[in-house]
Amino acid sequence: MIPRHYLGSDLICEVLKKLGVRQVFGVPGGQNVPFFEALRRSGLKTVLTTHEAGAGFMANGYYRASGKLATLVTISGPGFTNAITALAEAREDSAALLYFVTAPSEGKQKFRLHALNQVSIIGSIVKQAFTIHKAEDAAAVVSEAFSLATTGEPGPVMVQVTENAMVGCVRDAKGAIERMPGPPAASKPNPQLIETVITQLQQSAGLVIYAGMGCQGAAEQLREFAELTGAPVIMTRSGRGILPMDHPLALTFEANETGADACNQILAAADLILVLGCKLSHNGTAGFRLHFPPDRTLHVDTSREVLGANYPVRVAICQDVAHFLSLVLNRRDAFANGHDRLRPQKLELLRGGTAQVTDVEPRLPTVPGEDAKWLFDTMRAALSRDTIVVTDSGLHQGLTFRYWQSYTPAGIVAPTDFQSMGFGIPAAIGAKLACPHREVVAIVGDGGFAMSAMELLTAIREKLGLTVFVFTDGALGQIRLQQLASYGASYATTLTNPDVATFARAIGADYARANADLGAVLDLRPKSGLLIIEVPVRDSRGIQLLRGKGLMRRIGADTIGSAALSRLKSTLKFSK
Repeated sequence: MIPRHYLGSDLICEVLKKLGVRQVFGVPGGQNVPFFEALRRSGLKTVLTTHEAGAGFMANGYYRASGKLATLVTISGPGFTNAITALAEAREDSAALLYFVTAPSEGKQKFRLHALNQVSIIGSIVKQAFTIHKAEDAAAVVSEAFSLATTGEPGPVMVQVTENAMVGCVRDAKGAIERMPGPPAASKPNPQLIETVITQLQQSAGLVIYAGMGCQGAAEQLREFAELTGAPVIMTRSGRGILPMDHPLALTFEANETGADACNQILAAADLILVLGCKLSHNGTAGFRLHFPPDRTLHVDTSREVLGANYPVRVAICQDVAHFLSLVLNRRDAFANGHDRLRPQKLELLRGGTAQVTDVEPRLPTVPGEDAKWLFDTMRAALSRDTIVVTDSGLHQGLTFRYWQSYTPAGIVAPTDFQSMGFGIPAAIGAKLACPHREVVAIVGDGGFAMSAMELLTAIREKLGLTVFVFTDGALGQIRLQQLASYGASYATTLTNPDVATFARAIGADYARANADLGAVLDLRPKSGLLIIEVPVRDSRGIQLLRGKGLMRRIGADTIGSAALSRLKSTLKFSK
């Protein structure tokens, strides 16, 4: 029962509950103490984090794992600026997030506390910034902000709350909630356009589907449609697991030149390409290396802004993917026309190209064969089919995408389009809070670990069952490889790591080192509590050779003759 007299901060919490929000991440401060008092009274689950960026990454992980919006709360000033990177990550990776921040203090005096123009600063990062000036406006503003965050391309929305709005009295809170606007009606494409697309799909003799994260809510419809048409499904990095990767129609590709070439072979062989729930960004297309012929490409997405933005297409449909596929599947009988489509057996030669290991891979000296594939195969055998793996940004991310087999939507969560270091650990915490019955594993490098390891205190406090793999090579490994390839030397990328075992003991976590017993360690790990597994990393022969080539390039040799290359190999010292 809502009392007749309510404070603005209480009304915000009540509206969030009515909208289905259950999770709040944040850090309290002097400016938002009344807001946190309202959160205490509201019953909303509030998680204190170590840092505001960590809170934002947790909200990202929560949404990416579940499709449910989470809320971030900070003070103005440093709380606001600390949160910006996580908000940018949410915008680039299409994660719905509501961000509540206190407004800077008002007055005529100069040098007021936190006197930043937050709305101006954040303008290009969030979908929109609102300000609640009066307590009685809270319900309408929060409802509109929620709708904006979750419709079209999902993304972050900021709501700035003034002190007067936070502590002001709302005389008719119940009426304010009842007058809240409902969600906007879903867009309805022209029925004639839908009919035209269905006809084109029916007539296709070689359909290929390119699926992104926007398909997560349509996994069952996508599987049914792919099996109905025999169309292979190429999944982007953020879309992996929408179709189980062991499904005969599931394809992925390495985001490099060789992988893009193999993917382009499949696209070129198609007479029709259906792009679903993907904005065809830089990282979603291997640096725009993929070719989508405009006369053979259909694009379906909830955001009008992405349709035709980078790739002109024959037909663009602004529509939720699940709704679009439901319309198509309502006509399933018309697809049984016996066309000779790109059946799985015809893709085997091309499938091999998508799995080629072309990047320089490090060695893992404590596991059998020093082989990263062994590590991920062992993890896959020990972990449940619906496990969520969350990565940071770095060399380990490439290994994860190369070897981890994802079988469910959100099976891999990574900072895909913005690539923020420090994302992995807090996002895994958010994913676990969103999906407490699914196993969640974080995979991070020692650089990302240094940035966000203290957020593991949040996992300890919340008593979460979480496994964290830390790849330790003592360097910012991905950047170091770029330096070696370009110049034959690295600079400002060497790290000083803590003793990971000692760190684990200090925060109350269990510790193990990846070795031949990894499968048993994973089988026996407690279902609650934190386990940190260290994975030592060393250079491979390929990395040593890369260094040599980079050195030759730096001293002016653009190409290395075979004789010179042979001498270079013989002079390099390789350790086993």
